Amino acid sequence: MLRRDTLAQLGRALQGCFQHTLDTLSRDDTGRALEEARSLAALLERMGAKELSVEAAVAGTLSHLQAHLEERATRNASAPWLAEALEYTASWPLRLLQQLLPEAGASGWHLWEQRLRYFVYERAGLIFTDSLFDLVVDFPDSLPTLHDLRACLENTSLLSHVAQCFAAATKKRLLHPGAATSDIVQQYIFSIRAMRHVDPTDTALAPARAATQDYLRTRRDAIRCIVGLLTADEEGEDNVVLEELEGEGEAGGAGVGWGMGVPLIPCFDGPDADLQALAEAERWRPEPVDAVERVTGSDAVSQLVGIWGSKDLLVTEYRSLLADRLLAKQGYDCDRELRTLELLKLRFGDAVLHTAEIMLKDLADSKRINANIRSAARCAARGERAATVTATMLSALYWPQGSVPAPDEADLRLPPDVGSWLEEYGQAYHALKAPRKLQWCPSQGVVQLEVTVGDQALELTVTPAQAITLLSFRERSEWGEAELAEQTGQTPAMARRNASFWAMAAYEPFILGMLANFDSLPQDRIHNMLKMFVSDPPYDKTLDQLSAFLAHLVAQERLTCGGGTMYKQKL
Repeated sequence: MLRRDTLAQLGRALQGCFQHTLDTLSRDDTGRALEEARSLAALLERMGAKELSVEAAVAGTLSHLQAHLEERATRNASAPWLAEALEYTASWPLRLLQQLLPEAGASGWHLWEQRLRYFVYERAGLIFTDSLFDLVVDFPDSLPTLHDLRACLENTSLLSHVAQCFAAATKKRLLHPGAATSDIVQQYIFSIRAMRHVDPTDTALAPARAATQDYLRTRRDAIRCIVGLLTADEEGEDNVVLEELEGEGEAGGAGVGWGMGVPLIPCFDGPDADLQALAEAERWRPEPVDAVERVTGSDAVSQLVGIWGSKDLLVTEYRSLLADRLLAKQGYDCDRELRTLELLKLRFGDAVLHTAEIMLKDLADSKRINANIRSAARCAARGERAATVTATMLSALYWPQGSVPAPDEADLRLPPDVGSWLEEYGQAYHALKAPRKLQWCPSQGVVQLEVTVGDQALELTVTPAQAITLLSFRERSEWGEAELAEQTGQTPAMARRNASFWAMAAYEPFILGMLANFDSLPQDRIHNMLKMFVSDPPYDKTLDQLSAFLAHLVAQERLTCGGGTMYKQKL
């Protein structure tokens, strides 16, 4: 009798021997190594150690498969390899067991094949799970690998493990203060899209979804970020929120799978209808026992809205952001905003978005009324002064409270000539829309000016307060801060800030010129280059003044600012 520790050592040695046999066969299939393994097994059987031989052969086979799967996963992580691994399993590993267990017969070998296939599904599923967060980031390029993971889940009991591991990776790599809210929102949508292909029951996504939603509730800018992405001017390829709203994202469950991933009543026609129905029935899988109840509204936008339990907060924020965007427009083109509104109405209904519809209608009506007034002004005896004004007429009761100041709150004092232009425009409006009259909000809108500095003619778009500040210098070349504030109806701080803006305006061509020659520049380098190269007029401004002016150029969409410090010219 062999001692127990001796048997253990012998077992480990035999396991290594059989694993080495498979390693050799995978490199050179001459069959000599297989013959040696069969001879070793026969010798062990004559020694009365057949059971030890079988256990060692199985352990060696599984160790070899584990190493093979890990090597295959690292070779090309983006390429699908599960089918290749299953095909390999049915070759040398299974043949080795068939040689060692000839008495098992066809039914026994079939059971061993199923055991090896389960092992491959389980180990491959664990390998895929370790990199699942990266697969979601790379979606849709990672779709073939996600389909491999889905096959693993359909043939194992790894679903709960995948759900917990993906939630842990999401918390560690995404849900932290260093991640921008927009990145969290867009990655959340990528997770929804990608996990539809992995698990149509939503079980694998449920813990990560709950963690993400809880975290987004703590971000004060989350709702505004979501609405900002929904109403973005440019559809860029990175704006997956807008893609989901427009219905361009991945739809529904991917292909045939567990309960909810298949049509409820599939229809088959033609002479092969019975065979098609049978094949469909064979592909059906029941929902796992640990499947969770699916959330109401499986699309990503509905799930985003569901974070706060009601659409009211999102609609309110949408109206506020829409008001800001419409008031900042230099024209009446609202095609993009109108398209977004129609898509939102399909999801949330007409009633809650009625006021937003009126806001957009205000701009459409303003465009038509303004064209009529300008046409009439050019033909009238009073000349074209009213034609220099372009107005947006707002139905104040339907705009968000605070987005437009009441007329008595607008304290800016207009120069007499500008005031007369607005008065003539108002008279033309009254003649066209009697008995309605306009109540002006002088602080809103923009002013287009042509300013001559030396031999340079600058065309600038500025705020009304900035324009009034400059026009005040037609009367006097110097103003005290308090006097200028009194003259223009501004606070002293506003007057000082707007005067500083005009002190910087002459340098705009130089700033745009240097940024045209560089991909991007930091603020301090722009400041130093202006001091070195600009002499007419001499650059003698402070870094704070330059910072305020650069912020204005960014607001006017002349520049973009990345990372808070790097400026580049907007193309």
